[in-house]
Parts: sequence; C-alpha cells; structure tokens
Amino acid sequence: MRKRVLIFMLCLVLAGSGLAGTGLAASLGQQPIPLPDGYQKFNLPNNSYLLESKRIDVTGDGKPDLVSLIGKKDSSSVYWEKLFVAVENEAGHPLSASSGGGSNPRLTFCGFTGRKAADILVSAETGGSGGTSDYYLYAVAEDKLVSMPVPPPVQVTGNLQDNYAAKLTLENTQQTYEIDLHDRKPYYDQLHMYKAGKLVQPISLMANAYSELKPMPDEPTAGCDLQGIQRVSGVVNADTIAHVVSHWRWDPAENKWKLAKATLKIRQHPI
Repeated sequence: MRKRVLIFMLCLVLAGSGLAGTGLAASLGQQPIPLPDGYQKFNLPNNSYLLESKRIDVTGDGKPDLVSLIGKKDSSSVYWEKLFVAVENEAGHPLSASSGGGSNPRLTFCGFTGRKAADILVSAETGGSGGTSDYYLYAVAEDKLVSMPVPPPVQVTGNLQDNYAAKLTLENTQQTYEIDLHDRKPYYDQLHMYKAGKLVQPISLMANAYSELKPMPDEPTAGCDLQGIQRVSGVVNADTIAHVVSHWRWDPAENKWKLAKATLKIRQHPI
C-alpha cells in the first residue's frame, strides 16, 4: 500500500515538472492507405492498410523485391492490432508473415544474419509508459519468409540503497555499478522514501525491455550488428536512473545472437 502511495505522489511531482510520460506515440509520419490492387494474393484480413513499402533485395538473387509493411485495425486508434510483412519478388511470387501489433511501426533493412541479402527488422511502439517497443526480424530462406530471433534484453537486478544511492548488476556480464542519486534527493524526500538517510522500505529497480534496437554497421562483414537500449528506473518509469546499452552480434555457427558488450549510461540529472 505504501509503495502505491509513493508512486502516486511521484507521478504528481513529475507532472508538475513537465517530465511525466506522454502516453501513446503520435500518428504515423506517412498516411496509411487502403491496400492497392495486387495485394489480394497475400490473403490479408479486412481493414488492412499499406503503411510502408520499399524495393530491396531480400531473396539474394541480386534483384530488388517489393517489401511492404501492412497493418490491420478496426478503429481510428494509432495502435495497429496486427502487422504483416509482405514480400513479392520480381517474378510476382508472394511471401508473407504476421507479427504482433503496435503503434508507429517501421521497417529497417540490413544483413543482420550474415546472408548476402538484406534481412527485415520491424519495430512497433507498445504505447506504455515505459517507452518500449517490440521488434520482429525476418529473413527469406528456401523461398519462405522466416521469423528470426531478436536479442533478449540484458538482465538487470538492483535496488535503491541508503544515503540516496542505487546499486545494480548487469547479470549477463556480472558488471556491478554503484550510482549516486543525491541529485534527486528533493524528490525522494517529498515522498518520504528516506529517513535520516536510511531507506524507509526496500525498493527494487525496474529494467524495461528495449526502447531501441537499431542497426550498427559492421564494416568487416558489410552487414549489421544490433544495438539495444533499455531504461532502468527507480520508483516509476519516469524516474530514470540509467540506460543499458548493449551490442549484439549474430553467430552464424550457432544461429543465435551473442552479447559483444554491455555498458551503463548513468543519468546524472534530476528527474
């Protein structure tokens, strides 16, 4: 019960400072349009719209394919209930795959998995207060559009400490950090979280899923690795303490992502 009160009070403080979460993302930069003629071959559901398309070689034959991002929704909400990736090669052969929904979806292309052709990365914001997004990776293999894994978020554990501090560990690499939080002492004192420098009750840190998962060009392979960014927060999501920045590289021998490096960027400014 006490933590609920703390969360409510901190939300009021954050709202007063103009730093509270802004809710759902804005509408798409480009206006969705009803599916043009020619997309019937993909057997998509009613109320589907074309969100984005690009011609790029994803099949490996050296010829550009038409790759389209399609969304389905039954209302005027910015949230798409279902997303689809549709690929049509030069011969007109259709391939498609579906993923979860989200808002402000986007397509990104690069050779993530060591193939000669580009892979397809789909991102979609979840719309929650954590500012996270879902990611889906696809590759064309043996004339099929195959769903590939994306790197899992780095595992983070930690707690607020006495004397306005935090201690956290990146479990994947066993790196431990101690963080000075005196810069937010006025806010924590308003919530009566500390008494004479001692925590009134234990408070665990919160590590979100990815807010970003973006390509990192890898010159030796002429492809891309992936960089992930995760927010670590104190009492509520807006109480940002740090960001975990992870560098992931695809291992073709084991067909999985491996963590090459993880670092912590500490936020040294009041909330």
